[in-house]
Amino acid sequence: MTASIIENKKECYFCRILANVEGYSGELPSKGLHRHHIMYGMGRRALSERYGLWIWLCYHHHNDPELNRDGAAESVHFNKTLRRQTERIAQKAFETKGSRNDWIRIFGRNYLD
Repeated sequence: MTASIIENKKECYFCRILANVEGYSGELPSKGLHRHHIMYGMGRRALSERYGLWIWLCYHHHNDPELNRDGAAESVHFNKTLRRQTERIAQKAFETKGSRNDWIRIFGRNYLD
């Protein structure tokens, strides 16, 4: 199992963002989390693992189809905006270690422009 280059603590990536917005910096649950490979489909899940492009997510932020009161899902597998956000995060993290040309060669597309 390759270490994530995006986060170094076992907690839901999006719950931590929300906690920070609320001013909470304490512990978050570390059990029951799902390992989300940011780049997936067409063999890209293995590439995500290889390059450390994964994050921890709770069920709600990973694969929950339930809609919020605004009519949008809050999970990456049901919300295209969140999925694109994580793909941009992955590309930025990758580019701290490799080039944009390498990213495009490996993943086939630039998510930052």
